[in-house]
Amino acid sequence: MLIDAMGWEVVRRHHAFETLAPNRKPLETVLGYSSGAIPTILSGRLPEQHGHWALFPRAISGKSPFAWTWILRVLPRSWQHRYRVRRLIRETTRRRERITGYFQIYDVPLWLLPRMDYTERVDLWSPGGLAPLLGVFDRWKKEGRRYFCSGWEGPDEDKFDRAMEAATDGAVNTLFIYGTELDALMHRVGTHDPEVGALLRRYEDRLARLLESMRRVDGRDPELWIFSDHGMTDTLGSHELMKSVASLSLKEGRDYLAFYDSTMARFWLETPASREALVPMLRALDYGTLLEESDLAGHGLKFSDRRYGDLVFLMNPGQLIAPSYMGHGAPRAMHGFHPADKDSPGALLTPEKLPESVTHIRDMFSLLTS
Repeated sequence: MLIDAMGWEVVRRHHAFETLAPNRKPLETVLGYSSGAIPTILSGRLPEQHGHWALFPRAISGKSPFAWTWILRVLPRSWQHRYRVRRLIRETTRRRERITGYFQIYDVPLWLLPRMDYTERVDLWSPGGLAPLLGVFDRWKKEGRRYFCSGWEGPDEDKFDRAMEAATDGAVNTLFIYGTELDALMHRVGTHDPEVGALLRRYEDRLARLLESMRRVDGRDPELWIFSDHGMTDTLGSHELMKSVASLSLKEGRDYLAFYDSTMARFWLETPASREALVPMLRALDYGTLLEESDLAGHGLKFSDRRYGDLVFLMNPGQLIAPSYMGHGAPRAMHGFHPADKDSPGALLTPEKLPESVTHIRDMFSLLTS
């Protein structure tokens, strides 16, 4: 079971799975979000190798799935953030581009969408999801493994129900469950709230019942591996970075493009003046760090085509960009900070012997395909 955002500190704080999976260790993660971390787990490669990092890279050669949305810019500004308008954009784009992966447009401005691409166009939770690389599910299919995978869609309880069905009828010998509700819960209530521990206990109860069902069907003890993609950090403060950048004597869309995630901002520089103004301003801010080229290379983020940005400004742990293109307000907790921060590592929990070779989330690929 992959539990989104179940960080090492969250596991320790809430004594998660101590009975079911007493052997445990932290896992180093990648810089960024699940959009980069999960492909790293499923491929065993870093983002610069599998190509997935942020959900929104810049469109190369003008090939944007959102190109058609230019016609909507005539809408009154007050309409452009209405739920129905944005749902229309999302669903129309999904159908036109035949997108099968996780797909949201959040609060990305309409004028910017036609200049952006979208990374997760194909469902990562099925064979071919990371083509041309071979991921976990390609390997399982090739070796003829009979498996069930829940993917990202639907409530976690439904995923457990479907996994129980698959285990009970004996049609599969491997179950892969992706739990997403812990991530959503901690965004809403933070990492210390009792609801977090309660949800982890419900996960443990469902897994225990699932394992017992598999034992009855197969007559053997199944292996259990519970792990996560990254941790979660409680929010300490928020900053209006967009307003600070807008105060510069630059014109957005002409001198530069910017994309504001919750914990990082990425900039594409169109003119020399944009570098001259942005670099010193970002370096002077005390609530984040302008990452150097060597920092990005060290995290496996050296993209030669610069599709994820020329500059990356990373917020300090607990500090958020708000408003951002992910939403207007600041959630109670967030991820996507520096991997070295104490709350960033993921976790591996198991009743099996812990493999010494697994120390980073990319090492889970070898474990899952062994």
